[in-house]
Amino acid sequence: MQHLLVEAGYPPMFWARNFSAAHDLLSLEKIDLIIVAEDVGDEVGIELIWSLSSEEMSPPALMIADEFSRIRSEEAENLGAKDYISWAELTPRLLDRTIRCVVAENATRDAARNNADDLIQRIFELRHSNQTLEEQASQSAHMVEQLDLMRSELENALAEVVHTKDQLEVLNEEKTKLFSIIGHDLRSPLTSLLTLGEMIDLMGESMTREDLFEYITGMSSNIRIVSSLLENLLEWARLQMDQVAFQPCIVDLHELAERTIELLSPVGQQKSVSVRNEVPEGMHGYGDLNMVDTTIRNLTNNAVKFTPENGLVTISGEQNGNVFTVSIHDTGIGIPPERLKTLFVLDKGATTNGTKGEKGSGLGLILCRDMVQKNGGEIWAESEAGNGSTFFFTLPVGASSG
Repeated sequence: MQHLLVEAGYPPMFWARNFSAAHDLLSLEKIDLIIVAEDVGDEVGIELIWSLSSEEMSPPALMIADEFSRIRSEEAENLGAKDYISWAELTPRLLDRTIRCVVAENATRDAARNNADDLIQRIFELRHSNQTLEEQASQSAHMVEQLDLMRSELENALAEVVHTKDQLEVLNEEKTKLFSIIGHDLRSPLTSLLTLGEMIDLMGESMTREDLFEYITGMSSNIRIVSSLLENLLEWARLQMDQVAFQPCIVDLHELAERTIELLSPVGQQKSVSVRNEVPEGMHGYGDLNMVDTTIRNLTNNAVKFTPENGLVTISGEQNGNVFTVSIHDTGIGIPPERLKTLFVLDKGATTNGTKGEKGSGLGLILCRDMVQKNGGEIWAESEAGNGSTFFFTLPVGASSG
C-alpha cells in the first residue's frame, strides 16, 4: 500500500496495526482519509469502520479486501465506508482517483454541513430579529395609540380653552357694557335723591305739607329704582361667578304667579293696572325655585311698567310635550322691531322708560335670560309697537304634572 501511494504521488501515510492504535492516531493527527484492510491483525476491518462512523466528524474510510464480495461491499458501505476495493484491482491510478473522489465528497459534505450550520444559525438570528421587530412593532403600535390619545386629549383641551376664551370675551364685553349702564342709570336716581335731599334741607321749614309729601314721594321712587337695580346687579354677579346655589325641584307655577301678583299689587294699583293669573292649577315645572320666581317677578314687573293706566297684564302657562311655556302678556306700548332683536343683550342706551317715566337698565332681562338658560329653558319675546308685548320662557315638565 505504501508503494502504491508513493506511485500515486502521496506522502507517506500513518500505519496502525489495530483499533486502539487507529483511535490514538485519530486523536493526535488531522487525518483526511482512512484506508482499512478487511482484516486488521486479529480484528475485522469492517468493525473499525462501524466504530469510526459513530464518531462525529470522523474522516472518510476506504476499505481494501483480499477478494471482492458484493455482500461485503454493501455491508461496508452501509456501515460508513466510502468505497470497497479488492487488492487485485488496486492500481496507483485507481487508488489516486478513488482517494480524490472520497476526499472531494467528504469536503463537499463538510462544506454542506458547515453551510447547514451557518444556515441554521442564520435562521435563529432571523427568528430572533423577527421577534425583536415584532416587539418593536407592538411597542410602536402602543406608542401610536398613546400619541393618538394624547393628540385627542390636546385637541379637546384646546377646544375647551377656545370655548372658555370665547365665553370670557363675551362676559368681559357684557361686564364693560354693564358698568357703563350701571354708571348711567345709578347716576340719575342718585342725583335726584341728592337734589331732593338738598331742597328739603334748605327749604324744609318753608315748604307746605303737600310740597314736602311730593318731595318724599320722589325720593321713595328713586330709592326703589336704586334698590331694584342693585338687587338685579348683585344677583347677576353672583350668577356669573357660580355663587348662586342651583337646586332644581318640582315648582308650582300657579302658586308662583299668585305670589308675584300679591307682591306687585301696590305697583299695579298706583297705575290702575290689573294683573291676572291664568296659569292652570296643578301646573308643575322642574327648575330652581328662586330662579323661576325671580324670572316671573321681573318679567311681570316689566309688563306693569310698560302698561298704561287701566291696562291688563296676564300670566299664562301651557304644556307643550315635555316642556311648560310660561307667558306674560301686557296691553302696553309694545316694542319696536329693532329693539326686539337686542332685548336680551346688554346694550348701552337701549333701555326704554315706562309709561310713567319709570327708569330701567335692561339688566333684569339679562338676569332672566341667564336664569332660564341655567334651568335648561329658552326665553324670547313677541311684540308689535302700540299693541302690547308677550314674553315667553320654558321649563321642563315636573314629575307631578298631568
